[in-house]
Amino acid sequence: MAALAAKLGREVCALERHEALVQRARSRPRHLGCRNVDVRHGDGTAGWPEGGEFDVILVSAAGAQTPAVLKAQLAPSGRLLIPLGDPDGVQWLTKLTREPDGRFVEERIEEVRFVPLISG
Repeated sequence: MAALAAKLGREVCALERHEALVQRARSRPRHLGCRNVDVRHGDGTAGWPEGGEFDVILVSAAGAQTPAVLKAQLAPSGRLLIPLGDPDGVQWLTKLTREPDGRFVEERIEEVRFVPLISG
């Protein structure tokens, strides 16, 4: 997913929860010619602490709600895509847009099925 995002964006910051997969996640985008990807071992529910604000945040695991830290890191007019819902039931791919005035607008896009978003 990071390599695809790298083709679409200027800079990609990716977090991988499983330390054993971090090296693989780092080498794959480079192998594909993507030099604008920074992959780190970390907890996706904690966001990218030193990252500031992001125009787009993509979450590839489902949670019951959007982590507050991810909402806080979304730039004005930024978009966050996250599957929301019951890990064992209905989930919706949800787009959250931060309006210039700071309000969030939520839009359900499609029913989906993702692995659970786990903190830690």
